[in-house]
Amino acid sequence: MKNTVYIFLILIILLGSSCEDYLDTYPFNGTYSEEYVWSTPTFAEGVLMEVFRNAHPSSWRVQNNELMAVLTDDAVSSNISSVPGNFAQGLQSPYNNLSYLDTWDNDYESIFNLNKFLENMENVTFDPDSLVNQRFIRKYKGDAYFLRAYFHWNLLKRYAGLVGDQVLGIPVVKKSLDIEESYTLERETYMETVRLIVEDCDSALKYVPDEYTGNDIVTGVYLYGSPTQAIVRSFIGIVYAFAASPAYNINNDIALWDSAAKRLSEALILIDGPLNSNALPAKNFHDPENPDVIWRSAYLTSNYANELANYPPSLRGLGLTNPSQNLVDEFGDAMGFPLSESTIYDPENPYLNRDARFYETFIYNGSAIGMDSSKIDIYSGGADSRIINKDNGTRTGYYLRKLLSEKVSLFPQRRGVEPTFFVTISKTDLYLLFAEAMNELGGPNDQRYGLSARNTLLKIRKRAGIAADTYLLFASIEGKDKVSEIIRNERRVELCFEGKRYWDLRRWGDIEKINVQVRGVDIEAVNDSTFTYTEKVVETREYQSIYNPLPYDEVIKMDNLNQNAGW
Repeated sequence: MKNTVYIFLILIILLGSSCEDYLDTYPFNGTYSEEYVWSTPTFAEGVLMEVFRNAHPSSWRVQNNELMAVLTDDAVSSNISSVPGNFAQGLQSPYNNLSYLDTWDNDYESIFNLNKFLENMENVTFDPDSLVNQRFIRKYKGDAYFLRAYFHWNLLKRYAGLVGDQVLGIPVVKKSLDIEESYTLERETYMETVRLIVEDCDSALKYVPDEYTGNDIVTGVYLYGSPTQAIVRSFIGIVYAFAASPAYNINNDIALWDSAAKRLSEALILIDGPLNSNALPAKNFHDPENPDVIWRSAYLTSNYANELANYPPSLRGLGLTNPSQNLVDEFGDAMGFPLSESTIYDPENPYLNRDARFYETFIYNGSAIGMDSSKIDIYSGGADSRIINKDNGTRTGYYLRKLLSEKVSLFPQRRGVEPTFFVTISKTDLYLLFAEAMNELGGPNDQRYGLSARNTLLKIRKRAGIAADTYLLFASIEGKDKVSEIIRNERRVELCFEGKRYWDLRRWGDIEKINVQVRGVDIEAVNDSTFTYTEKVVETREYQSIYNPLPYDEVIKMDNLNQNAGW
């Protein structure tokens, strides 16, 4: 089965205004009434296409080329005036939130347009052939149900929180509303929100195809990016995994972990067939057909943005994303042991004998990168040190390698471009969520849904070159709590810089794991091959609550919208 898909942006008509504009009966330019939109197939399709356009982030970046990792203990920005970086040090509030986190208006606008579309699409003639037209209606209905679930989920992930003694979700809107009605909306409970999201997913599953392939006008390859059975089932599994997590499952209802494990197993079996402990295929963030990808954005064939933002200064990059020593320390040794229990790790030579993923993730002192294999000197006084590069030099002693193309050169001319895209759902994420659910449900060796948590972890760690996994074996004997630590660490290592940790830390529900000191290292050269490493504190993460705040403007104008705990 082909699972690699990307969002299609085949705009049948170029729309110069937003959906809100052209769904207005009297838009500001006086051009189109709502009646005209729903009587004109290309405009009706345009409503759905505009929502598709908003479904994925356009890149890994949050704001001003900053990655979401700078909101966590995984990284800081080299720019001391970084808006996201300063935000993470105590500036979040109901009055002040990053646009990436505060998507209330945009997501509800998308939901509004989807409701309008679902209410009117049956009367639109998308194709003059009646049979083809019915196929288009079915396809678009599946798209719209899934997207409505997706945007409600986007809101739930951002705004769910504790109010009094219960966890609340968001207002769920499945019909067109007038202004007065919208002001009276109430938040559903978290689990009622989940139920209503999954209800839309189940509706979508009645209509979406197994895959998009060939030249068919309705299900042809050119429509990759529309939801498939694999995408929808994967999404359901993710929704249940969050619902089972401590921040939202405050009574630790084991049935929620059961639901998560079951739904994730269904998705993984659909994607991969019978579950096994064979190594997962390698990830590649520049191959649009990479088998680890389940749902992604459209790819750009000519884009240097990641390299311009994150290459070290000596390679003409801005060196923005500086991985933390906190994250570096979570990458164990080459045998799969944590550094604290390793027999082959030498703290005086800390970059030898490390987990293979360490070398794929970080640019460290003395490593090489780029088309010309340029050596990167980060030690004090080196070409890529903060002393030499007062604005762009690393503040932690590390630069980012992951997500960057090794085939790009920025100087003397830009060359060697590779495709770039944003991954919304990946196999790696699903397998790690499945391992977490199985471990919480029945411990590390429970196989009721086809694969134990331990054997699921083996799939991940074998890919990293950890073949004889002695450490994991003994950890599984030790029990559920120890394996839970490993699963959380594997999520951090495998999914770093992919925008997952911010949400993981919150769903795990421990503010003390969120508000930590972010560490780096100062490196001094003793001679050409010997260095000393001194740890330092670079920043401190300060958040008031594990729950994000609801926007102040919405709480004020909507009578029944209660604010989350901590705000």
